[in-house]
Amino acid sequence: MRTWGAVCLLAALATLPPLAAKDDGDSVDVYATVLSVRETPVGSALPGLHLDAKVNGRMTDIYVAPVDFLAQYGMTFEKGDDVHVVGSRAKVAGADVVLAREIAVGAANRKTLYLRDENGPFWTEDIRPGHR
Repeated sequence: MRTWGAVCLLAALATLPPLAAKDDGDSVDVYATVLSVRETPVGSALPGLHLDAKVNGRMTDIYVAPVDFLAQYGMTFEKGDDVHVVGSRAKVAGADVVLAREIAVGAANRKTLYLRDENGPFWTEDIRPGHR
């Protein structure tokens, strides 16, 4: 009987969509397709580049970084880009947002940019780790 239950569970897991989010508390590890790219101005709660993407059927606001920081590393995003985001969920000005800790874009020429660690965002540091 237990074996049958395990088989059913594995069969159900196999039918999950490939762009599913993994969320263990506030931690987020998602693959998504960018639906729109927008820049919020200085003075906003999170000034800089935001990606709107659908994750598990929900529209998700992904905060990447200030635009000038991204420009230093030649990192750009466009509608339709496939991205892999590792970060954390947060509530900013009453809205749900994913704060990207690292973000990868592209398949053939994949670029990964590390944005923050447990000490905070890298754009506030004098030494800024780049991408690989």
